[in-house]
Amino acid sequence: MASAGFGSGVAVGSTTRETPGGGVHSGGFGDATAVTGGPGVQAKNNAPASMVPVEIVDKPQPQYTKEARDLKIEGEVHLKVLFQADGSVHVLQVVHGLGHGLDEAAMAAAQKIRFKPAQRDGRPCDMTATVHIVFQLAS
Repeated sequence: MASAGFGSGVAVGSTTRETPGGGVHSGGFGDATAVTGGPGVQAKNNAPASMVPVEIVDKPQPQYTKEARDLKIEGEVHLKVLFQADGSVHVLQVVHGLGHGLDEAAMAAAQKIRFKPAQRDGRPCDMTATVHIVFQLAS
C-alpha cells in the first residue's frame, strides 16, 4: 500500500509586493518593512509591518501513481506556491521533482490546499512559500 502526504506543510515563505518602478520584492515571513519616504509617500513610523504567515487549514492527500508505485519511487516534491489573499492557490514551479507522474500529482493536491491567508498589518496579503509533499510507500 502506498501513502502520500504533505511533510511539514509550508516550509519557506515570503510576501510579494510591488516596489516603486514596477519591480517585485520578495522577502521572508518577517522581512516586511515600512516605506519611509519617496514621492507621494507619507512616512508614519519606522516600525516594520506586522506579518502573520499563511495558516494551512486542510491538506488533501496527493495520489500515488501506478508507475511510481511499481517503480517503488519515494521522496519529496518541493513546489513554489503562491497563496493569494483571496484564498486561491497557484503552483508557480516545481523546485524539486520525482517524475513518474508524482510532480503532477503533487501540483494537483497543492492547488486544493485550504488556508487562512497571510496578513500584513491585519489585512490579507499574497505570500509565496515552498510546500513539501512527501511520497512514501508503506512497509
